[in-house]
Amino acid sequence: MKITSDKIPDRKDDLLGRKEFAAEISNALIAYSKKNTDGITISITGEWGSGKSTLLHYLKNHLKEKGNKDSTKIIEFNPWIFYKEGNIKEAFLIHFALALKDFKT
Repeated sequence: MKITSDKIPDRKDDLLGRKEFAAEISNALIAYSKKNTDGITISITGEWGSGKSTLLHYLKNHLKEKGNKDSTKIIEFNPWIFYKEGNIKEAFLIHFALALKDFKT
């Protein structure tokens, strides 16, 4: 059995162009947030192994680099940790509230 890691590829190894796509999404989110005060939700879906985690990694890094550090808060939530407990919504809301507890804009 061969076990591989979820190592995020370097730019030169990003054969599917996920880094550029993440930069486009990030730039669109930053531009949106400059003109709007309401929230926005995006969804990244795809087959297992299609590059969702890689895209999220690049997106998070780009937002950290280019986003407004005073008004950008990245909150990571992994629902797989809670799926057996049956109340993912409650776990998410608690995680979300705790993450925003000391955040000031």
